[in-house]
Amino acid sequence: MDVEGFAADVALVAENVRRVVRGKDAAVDLALICLFAGGHLLVEDRPGVGKTLLARSIAASLRADMKRIQFTPDLQPTDVTGMTVYDQSATAAADRFPFHKGPLFTNVVLADEINRASPRTQAALLEAMEERQVSFDGQTHPLPDEKRSGPFFVVATQNPLDAAGTYPLPDAQLDRFLMRLSMGYPAEADELRILRDDAAGAGPDDLSPVLDGPRVLEMIDWARAGVTASDLVYRRALEIVDKTRKLAEGTELPDGWRGERITASMPGPWLRCGASPRAAVALMRAARVAAACRVDEPPKAGTAPGPEPIVAPADVRRVVEPCDLTKVAVAVLAHRLQLAPVLLRSGVTSEDVVNDVLRSIPGARDQAPPPAAPPARDRGRSRGRSR
Repeated sequence: MDVEGFAADVALVAENVRRVVRGKDAAVDLALICLFAGGHLLVEDRPGVGKTLLARSIAASLRADMKRIQFTPDLQPTDVTGMTVYDQSATAAADRFPFHKGPLFTNVVLADEINRASPRTQAALLEAMEERQVSFDGQTHPLPDEKRSGPFFVVATQNPLDAAGTYPLPDAQLDRFLMRLSMGYPAEADELRILRDDAAGAGPDDLSPVLDGPRVLEMIDWARAGVTASDLVYRRALEIVDKTRKLAEGTELPDGWRGERITASMPGPWLRCGASPRAAVALMRAARVAAACRVDEPPKAGTAPGPEPIVAPADVRRVVEPCDLTKVAVAVLAHRLQLAPVLLRSGVTSEDVVNDVLRSIPGARDQAPPPAAPPARDRGRSRGRSR
């Protein structure tokens, strides 16, 4: 595989998804970067903006198995992972309790309204998301069911405005999602197209798969090994992550701080917890895919940086540049940060923190996007973090 073939296949999936998900090119692009980086995706936003539609459209674009789990308060861990069931017809004693696999044993898992399940059920996903396996009754079962049949990709949705009957995701599970993104309300022209699509009966069921599972696995492996990065880029990624830790550990702002939302007038520490080493790995994996599937064009003068929608490649790269880190940093890091009370009282969000970090790194300040409205969420119920 070469970089042109990689970019062309990503563009093919993006074009297919956009036939149904209207006007959300940035969200579609980030979701596909997450898929081909080998991660899992958390989509958090208001009801009815297309969270489930995005997940179903991606799954429909892949020739791979998909299963949907509707998370409810009474859902049990074994309803997700599977369980052993007594088989009275078995002749051998060892076969009397076979393992019946749950809906996790597939390529694409849609975990709908994941925060409605109890913490005990949510914890059943921890091993599956990180190790891609399920351990039950002393036996380990790999995910997906058939080796090299396709990716294991969890797309979870949650509504941040609902408090009744919901359980906040634990930090360990949030850290296992490579990205969190929001959809937002569509523009008027896009919403008009949505109404017309609905009248025509168009939906994800009308999409034809454009890539098969083994090809997706091949692309994930290629992006990790085939896109190179210099020590400068590695150090830039570590610098971004390290500044979040200094905001959690110290009472003074890091050297060279240029933040607009976090200022010296606010007493530190500003975070309860900074980004983990897993976050640094996720940042580099996402940046590799962003570099390989984007047209290599510098940002236009006077505009906020940000990749153009994924299209058929013209001049693609197989070398990560610092701007690639900037493009994906908010989606990769924001949900991993736990805000201290001083920021929660000030109305600062975790997205604001990541943007301030980017502005405080030499060479990244001009590339950092301006402050933007974060995903809608009820800060009064945040339980000490930006959710």
